[in-house]
Amino acid sequence: MIEFKQLSCGSDCTGPYKVDISMPMTVREFIDEILTDYKSEWGYIGIYKKGEIFGYPHCEYKWGKLLYSLPEEYLDKQIEEVSGSGGWSRSDFILHLAKEVVEADPKDQYKADMVAMLEEIKELIQQKINSLKENKM
Repeated sequence: MIEFKQLSCGSDCTGPYKVDISMPMTVREFIDEILTDYKSEWGYIGIYKKGEIFGYPHCEYKWGKLLYSLPEEYLDKQIEEVSGSGGWSRSDFILHLAKEVVEADPKDQYKADMVAMLEEIKELIQQKINSLKENKM
């Protein structure tokens, strides 16, 4: 469920919104809910990118219909935070996506384990050399 509350109001009755999403939500789910529950609204929904007013990429919606969509590769991504602005019947949303967790390649872990083991062996050899030197003296 999406809830928004206007934080301030400019002279033209527009301003920023506090946007709360009640549960984890994908970009597709967010767009579907806006189109279903806010049919009298219009505006842009974009992916946060610094310096882009509507986000990039972004889609445009009007009265319960998408005029054009976001690329498919963004639709199943999880949303971390949403910011909004608008007034009257216009509502623009910027979606901040959750950071993706990339699973480590098992080969990389194997390499890291091997390096750690070689460091331990090197330390043990150095200790043995030092011990032999002390016994010679």
